[in-house]
Formats: sequence, C-alpha cells, structure tokens
Amino acid sequence: QFLPYERQLFYKQKQVADALKHIGHVDLPEILPIIGSDNQTEYRNKLEFTFSNKRWLRKEDIPENGDFSSIPMNGLGFHIPKMFDKVLDITHCALQKEPSNKLRLAIRKYALENKLSFFDLRKQEGFLRNLIIRTTEGPQLMVVLVLFYDHPDKIHLLNYISESFPEITSLFYVINGKANDSISDLSPVLFKGDPFITEEMEGLQFRIGPKSFFQTNTRQAHKLYSVARDFAGLTGEETVYDLYTGTGT
Repeated sequence: QFLPYERQLFYKQKQVADALKHIGHVDLPEILPIIGSDNQTEYRNKLEFTFSNKRWLRKEDIPENGDFSSIPMNGLGFHIPKMFDKVLDITHCALQKEPSNKLRLAIRKYALENKLSFFDLRKQEGFLRNLIIRTTEGPQLMVVLVLFYDHPDKIHLLNYISESFPEITSLFYVINGKANDSISDLSPVLFKGDPFITEEMEGLQFRIGPKSFFQTNTRQAHKLYSVARDFAGLTGEETVYDLYTGTGT
C-alpha cells in the first residue's frame, strides 16, 4: 500500500508473469494489463485481526528514557513482516467499511479494561486470539471471535459485542487451542443471529458462513467472473465445472 496503485498493479502483473515463465516454464503470449479495482479503500469484505501481548512498537512509542515498564504491550491488529509473533496495533484500517474499525477498537478497549489476556504466540497462552469481521455490499455483518480456550468471560464479552453493535447479524465464537490460527478444521459456535450472511451477484444469492471462501473484493470478483465468462465464449451447450471457488460464484 505504500506504492501508488498503478505501481502495485505493475508489480503484481510482473510477479504473475515471472512465476509462469520461470517456475511454470510457460511460453507466454502477450499479457493483457490487469484490470484495476475501482475502489482502493473499503473494498475488503473480510479482515482478520490478531490479539497479541507482544505489540510491535513504532519509533514514536519508544520512551526516550528506555523505561518500557509503563508501555502497554497488548495489541490488536496485523502481523508485521518477517516476525511471526509481533503484531502492529491498528488504530484505523482503510481496507474495510465501518463499523469494522469501531468494532475492533471497542473490543480492544473492553479487553484491556477487563484485563482479558491477549495471546502469546511463542508461549501458546492467553485468552483472546483472533477477530474476524465479514461484511457484505448490503447491511449484513458477521463477527467471529476466536479464543484459545473456553472461559466464562467469553459470555460477558460476546454479550458486550452484541449489545454495543446491534447491526451485527451473525455472531460466532471459536475455541482454537491449536498451534496455528486456521479454523478450517474447527466448529464455530453461533452465539446470536443467523448462521450466515448473504451476498448477491447478478441476481444470485450466496450464503457465506464463518469458514466460507469468498473473493475478498466483491466488486472486483464480479469483474473477474465477467471476464472469464467472456473469454470462455459459452453457448449454453457446454457442461461447466465450477472447481475451487469456495461458495461457487
């Protein structure tokens, strides 16, 4: 994101072309330019944040006297590159529409005020692990709270989330006591609301659950499907297999 969008597209295209040529040994024809996204902000329909008791400190966070005892080390945000256990505490993320930021900040504030422990990835301990927020082009909103172990505190926190954000239409929690963050092999528990949110595309409706794969940029996905359909030149007489597309869009 530190690059202008045009340069992002250039290097993304170069990466794909290099992979096909040098790894796949494919003799490529002329490559058509990437079709860019109309929206560079608030386009993602899914974000996953990590709770960590080892917050990455920015230069402005480091005290001049070198005394770190008064510096809060809990954070809720994104992993930083090349350091698997460090998380940058995010105050504002422009990738997803509201109430994504308000939700994350409110949950973080509640956790700190109620002294709920943030996850320690190295020691594999701590209560709060991940927060997943899924939105749609419409008003539907899903929140998935991932915990390292079960504890009565989860009920208080989930009730707080539900009461503070009545716009949530689907609220889940997951107990993940594994060494990795994946919840694909776990069973999310519906705490309140519907078991899925619904996205619409060209009059078709797709149910998205807490573990569903759906392209993270909905509008750009529609462009992708439209191009693929155009390139395929289907007549209506073919049998088409829809493989590896998650919800089947």
